[in-house]
Amino acid sequence: MGSGVSRSHDDEAAATKQPRLPQLRPPRPRNSRTSLAPPGHTPSGPKPGSAPPRLSATDDVSTRAQSLRSSAAALRQRAEALELAAEEAREEAENAARELKILYDLDRLRDAIVEPHPLLNALAGCVCCAFKSGAAMALYLFDRESGELELWGTDATTPLRPPFVQRVPDYRNLSQWLRRETKPLANEELELYELHEIPPILLGAAKSDINAMFGHVALVIIEMQGTPKGVMLLASPVPLNEGDIQVLKAAESQIDSAIVQAHNIIDFQLSSKELEVIYKLDKIRDRHLALDDMLKACVSEMSDIIPQADLSFVLLYKLASADVPQEGHDFTLTSYLSQSESSGSKRMLLRELENALEVAAISKENISEELICSILELGKNALDMGAMTWDHNLRAAQMTFSALLIPLVLSNHIIGVFGVLDYTKNKPFLMADRRLMSAIASQMDTAIFESRESFRLKEVLGRSLDKRVLEKLLEDPDLRLLTPERAVVTVLFANLRKASLLVENTTPEVLGNFLNSFLSEMSKIVVSHEGTLDKFMGNEVMALFNVPVPQQDHALKAIRVALDMQRAHGKLAREWQTKNVRSPP
Repeated sequence: MGSGVSRSHDDEAAATKQPRLPQLRPPRPRNSRTSLAPPGHTPSGPKPGSAPPRLSATDDVSTRAQSLRSSAAALRQRAEALELAAEEAREEAENAARELKILYDLDRLRDAIVEPHPLLNALAGCVCCAFKSGAAMALYLFDRESGELELWGTDATTPLRPPFVQRVPDYRNLSQWLRRETKPLANEELELYELHEIPPILLGAAKSDINAMFGHVALVIIEMQGTPKGVMLLASPVPLNEGDIQVLKAAESQIDSAIVQAHNIIDFQLSSKELEVIYKLDKIRDRHLALDDMLKACVSEMSDIIPQADLSFVLLYKLASADVPQEGHDFTLTSYLSQSESSGSKRMLLRELENALEVAAISKENISEELICSILELGKNALDMGAMTWDHNLRAAQMTFSALLIPLVLSNHIIGVFGVLDYTKNKPFLMADRRLMSAIASQMDTAIFESRESFRLKEVLGRSLDKRVLEKLLEDPDLRLLTPERAVVTVLFANLRKASLLVENTTPEVLGNFLNSFLSEMSKIVVSHEGTLDKFMGNEVMALFNVPVPQQDHALKAIRVALDMQRAHGKLAREWQTKNVRSPP
């Protein structure tokens, strides 16, 4: 065992785990430094390792004030940006609220109002209320047939009323004016024109007065599926902003469908009125009036059917020899129109028709002869055209008027002409009036034909039937005279006794006159007792009772006729004795 100091294994391990201390460099002297600056350069600013320079109290306040000013300016800019964003958000919210309100109000009006004109007036007023005071609104609709623009709706207080606004005969003129004077605002969903005056083509009288009220005008073309339906005109004393344009866009989206709704209602009302016209004229036909009375009743109804009509008339034609065309004078529409314009036969046919035309009925009395001649001339033109004709700004009898005429044709035969005049407003007759005229003509030509046929039957059968029997026959449309049927009848035969002796002792001329007088008197007696005169057989009369109309006392009627015939023959014989005609008793 040695005497030196020995360390155990644990002590060695502990010695090896002691941390190793970093070796620190001795600090440099204060005046010793390493400079990278070139020789002769004197560095500025604080020296490395030295404390920052001390500021004076004045410099410290100025720096802090400048920093605060910069912060305040940034805050002001931020506040202004926030205020601007809030203002824009408020405007967007207000515009959205205006859009929703106009959509709701317009939809509510469409549900509440049915009639087209009140509906469009209400829509115009509703849109106008969405803008600042002093604005005015007018709605124009295109006529579906002529393409004309017609004023259909305005707000309640607007000055945009006739005569300050007028009907636009040709929309193309307005389109050309718009393309020449301005361009539409950039909006993919709305064709909007912003103007400084109302287009002159939309104005009637007092143009300057109207434009002086408004400095800004918006004109919107209302379209549906690419087809123009109308024009919306907004006149305002202040310019339109983006919100106003959005309101117009929302209004246009409702008004276009409202126009379609109005057109559907108009079509329905027109169809209903056509049925009403047919019903009215059918009721007149059922009264079985004489032709003149029936025509007067028809023309008296025209002012109610077509309110624009101030005067209505019926022109009929007839030849001097008969009421209806006879052989060689068959005035058919097909044969007339088949002739060429330069054909002499057509001119001759037209001349005969013109000469045959006459005023059969007219709704007013005391019409001047000059106006009657103009009416006849218009009727000839309608026959020449072979179709419905209409025109306005016609002049006659110191008046200007519009006319609408239609030929009356049945079974391809021209019966006459029916027409109406408007000399109060001188407005063109529109499609609705023409549709009603077609409905009227379809009933009137049939009524005239039936009346003429009835007149012919009365003429033919009136020689053989009592008027009362004839009326019963004509009143029963189901009665068929030519249908065979079994019936109990009373037959009366009446003739002259010893007629051969009368013939031998009388000259032919005197005998003929006597027989005509005798047969005529016997026929009158048969007819007066509701008998049916069947035939004459020489000097014999044959009469039937209980046909064609049933009679409970037909045998008694026949006996009364026989007794009356005997009395009448005695009286007739005494009268002819003075003329040397001796008829056997």
